[in-house]
Amino acid sequence: MTDAVTPTLFQANITSAQLAQFYGVTDRTVAEWRKAGVPYFGSGKNIRYDLKAVVEWKESQAIRKATEKLDTRIGEMDKDEAVVRKLAAQATLEEIKVAEARDQLVNIADSDKEIQRLMSICRGLLSSFPSRLAPWILNLPDELTARELVEKQVKGLMLEMAAAAFEPMEPEVNIDEE
Repeated sequence: MTDAVTPTLFQANITSAQLAQFYGVTDRTVAEWRKAGVPYFGSGKNIRYDLKAVVEWKESQAIRKATEKLDTRIGEMDKDEAVVRKLAAQATLEEIKVAEARDQLVNIADSDKEIQRLMSICRGLLSSFPSRLAPWILNLPDELTARELVEKQVKGLMLEMAAAAFEPMEPEVNIDEE
């Protein structure tokens, strides 16, 4: 049985099925993660996960594995391989500089600000939904008419959110530059 709701990073009480769905893995993989130490609570059919804690655990596992591989590789690396790796790293840095000069890189802080702006718009629109809809629903004759009205209002909200995604960000004013 698969839960229809896709979990978000802020959920602290999700099922094994939801966790499997979130990561795109099987329930068996989730059971293997439990044996490997993924944080969970409950037992039997009542096992639950804090998704943020699971994400942090998965990140720490990936870092641990990468560090182990790196430690092993460094011990096995000879001088020629070290030179090749250094040249590859220098080439990568040059590619980054070229991408930066072409304005092809995205600043993480700017991305975060844009995401926060869009989330704020979504929160505002969604929180206003009940008060927008209530006056209409009170006078409707049947369930079908109510459903059609709700669908129309939801589509309208989604269009407003989509339009907001294409509004340019307000430029930051730096007092030191004036």
